[in-house]
Amino acid sequence: MAISHIQTTVVIADLETYSEIHSWSGTIAATIAPINGVPLIWHTITQLHGAGFTQIIVATRSTRTIEAIGRCSDNRIKIEFVHPDILDGRLGPLFAAARSSLAGAVLFISANTAISSKFPWSIFRDSEENLRLDGSDSKPAPESDTGLDSFDLRHCAICFLGLASVGRLIGVLDQSPSDLDGEIAALTGNVVTVHPNSFTALADAVDLEIANFLSSPDDVRFERLSAGSGGYWSRPVREHLLLCNNFFPPKVFFDRLGNRLQAVLRLYPSAQGHVAKQVGDMTGHAVERVAVGNGVADLIQALYSVVEPVLAIPTPTFDGFQIAVPPERVNCFELPEPNFDLDVDAFAEFASKNRATLAVVVNPNNPSGRLVDGRAIRRLAQKLGAFGCRLVVDESFIDFPDGGLAHSLEPHLLDHPNLIVMKSLGKIWGLGGVRLGYMLTADTDLVALVRQRLPMWNVNGVTEYTLWLIPEFQNELRESLERIRMERDWFENALRKIDGMTVVPSSTNYVLSKLPPNWPSGSSLKRLLATKYNTLIRECSYQTMRDSDRYIRLTVRSRDENAELIKTLLEAAATVGARSSNTIGGSGFP
Repeated sequence: MAISHIQTTVVIADLETYSEIHSWSGTIAATIAPINGVPLIWHTITQLHGAGFTQIIVATRSTRTIEAIGRCSDNRIKIEFVHPDILDGRLGPLFAAARSSLAGAVLFISANTAISSKFPWSIFRDSEENLRLDGSDSKPAPESDTGLDSFDLRHCAICFLGLASVGRLIGVLDQSPSDLDGEIAALTGNVVTVHPNSFTALADAVDLEIANFLSSPDDVRFERLSAGSGGYWSRPVREHLLLCNNFFPPKVFFDRLGNRLQAVLRLYPSAQGHVAKQVGDMTGHAVERVAVGNGVADLIQALYSVVEPVLAIPTPTFDGFQIAVPPERVNCFELPEPNFDLDVDAFAEFASKNRATLAVVVNPNNPSGRLVDGRAIRRLAQKLGAFGCRLVVDESFIDFPDGGLAHSLEPHLLDHPNLIVMKSLGKIWGLGGVRLGYMLTADTDLVALVRQRLPMWNVNGVTEYTLWLIPEFQNELRESLERIRMERDWFENALRKIDGMTVVPSSTNYVLSKLPPNWPSGSSLKRLLATKYNTLIRECSYQTMRDSDRYIRLTVRSRDENAELIKTLLEAAATVGARSSNTIGGSGFP
């Protein structure tokens, strides 16, 4: 949105000595680091010009910065340079140096700040002393009494002074220049805090990577997001895709982890047997029945290399169990709409008919979130065992349902020699980056063979230490699971209020929904959300199921995040002509 009805002067402060970017290609000042092929400061200047700011002042003492701007010069953009004696981040010296050129409101920006191409410049449209960040007339920004340090551009990145504040500060400058920073601390309408989806102050090469991602064209950004699941800490998006517990662990867990991090990273981790002993203590099983992997995917590959299965699998489900097997050896048992519930007797008959040697059930299922009664799964194990078929039950989400652990087959391993239980712990613990999964079975010979197919150090030291820490936080874990259940119920009810949306009742931390008939396909919606709203969801076109491209799976996050996603879904659908009687963000949602 162009800034047209309010005169605003922009002062870009080049704190060149504050931040340098070190990478394998060399060292460069953050101010002139490349953003989509141009120096950062020029990238910022062109964004400001495009948003309607016409009076731009660059405060710098660096010839490199001036030369970089000169190489990119554009006759349409007028830039004035000032050269304060002090450029340490404080606003006082900057204000004093640029005073003769100031007009209207003043927007200070640290030159090492990378601003997203979708930054909402309209947040600065209110010229009153109480800056309103949401662009409305109902939410004045809080007055600040935090003192001078709050307005240090090295930490704040952006600071805005309304018209009235500027006028009063000019008066103060005439009378008492030495107290200028204190006056700024008292009068500034608000300091905009750094948010990774809007702008970020560059301090290292990862920040530069993030900045280039956020400033990339839509198609480039979408290609990077679609290249693989994960790594979103360096490609920040609002994501409702990853299935981790978003309410665990607490901050103190990371503090404890940090206290021992140096030793954990300097030394080799323990080998398979020691880590398996830890998992055995956690699950109550002898170490001989346990194999530990770098996630469940690691264990699937190792198991399949031993048993070379002919697979029977209900779909839709987690596709990691299918893609590791040649297609000609995969038999898909399609689950019926609307809720995709599993009939274990029909599935057992299907496995027998197709001469399966390995059957897989994800319980609760992904993406449907549906839980199968544990007694039914035990009956399935018996039926499969009668014709020599193994059963893998993936229980990665079984902690999420209220009472879900009562349906776990881990306590019944010895009753079913053909049973294999797998579980990903990163999902429950909210630690997808630890990559920790385990396999349990009473078939100790199979465990030994699987371990032989795994590297000696397939679990890293941080993951190993996490196993030692987690027992201290069981109360917090239970509380987080209770909160997920509460937020999931709210989220499901809100989704059901969207005209035409079909919601599959879930017992987990994600919800499967069928899109309204007049909405775009799941794959089209995913692209639109990623490119226009910086939001990532899972569309289900890759699944073996009828109307797969009409389904999306959404992760349950906080109340505010869930509400914002629903608003975004409705706005995105409206941009492509989808009709809905819902009022975006209105009282129609609980």
